[in-house]
Amino acid sequence: MSEFLAVPVFTEKYFDHVVEIVKAAKKLGKEVKVFMSGDGVKNVKNPRFKEMLDAAGAENVYICEASYKRYIGENMDKLRQMESPVEGIPYKNWVTQAKNAEFLTDADRYVVF
Repeated sequence: MSEFLAVPVFTEKYFDHVVEIVKAAKKLGKEVKVFMSGDGVKNVKNPRFKEMLDAAGAENVYICEASYKRYIGENMDKLRQMESPVEGIPYKNWVTQAKNAEFLTDADRYVVF
């Protein structure tokens, strides 16, 4: 088990809470990893997304590719070119639901939104 807080985000609701939890954990010196899926991927359009990205660290924010394609679908050609459709998210962080399963087994704590 790793020492990190896993924060899966499956909804647009409560994103302000997600941002504040990520910031608070960082302030305490904890590592936070965020997995966005389902409606939660819509938060990439939230004005506070960059704030959450900066607090967690871009390398710790993962986006479900299938959900992004379904709910947003913008710039999908970039993924075919091995580039990220969302500024700030590394290409390698475009993942499947397997990342959520990994969170369940590897995280020290797990908070779901």
